[in-house]
Amino acid sequence: MNDGKLMRIGELSKEMHITTRTIDYYTNLGIIDAQRPSSNAYRYYDEEAVIRLKLIQSYKQENLSLNEIKQRFELMDNVKNYDEDIITEINDFQHELKDLEEAILKLKPKLDQLDKDQLHSLGRLINIQGISLAQTITLLFG
Repeated sequence: MNDGKLMRIGELSKEMHITTRTIDYYTNLGIIDAQRPSSNAYRYYDEEAVIRLKLIQSYKQENLSLNEIKQRFELMDNVKNYDEDIITEINDFQHELKDLEEAILKLKPKLDQLDKDQLHSLGRLINIQGISLAQTITLLFG
């Protein structure tokens, strides 16, 4: 990045290896913000845009839709006044949940080898723990 200076869309495109059309699309969706000084019609992007573009790339690797990504950014924007440590911990928690989901999906071949009673018992155990987790999250975040 160029030390807090603003970049035009072409510069941002080169730095992030993203097409200008994609950046323009994200800007129009409201996922990233551009600044327009009154002196000209160019849009300029700051360090926040770079950070958001990196996050977008990361979220896309997690197969999140642009709508889901936009919702995450809206939530982050709403909690910007909160302690950065809390935001970091929540982001870590989200990644851990994603990792857990992937680990559970990897169990599928082994689960396919169980009989119905074994599968039912394991399912009940996991459901109980899942419900407990969901209730805890609901209590914390209402």
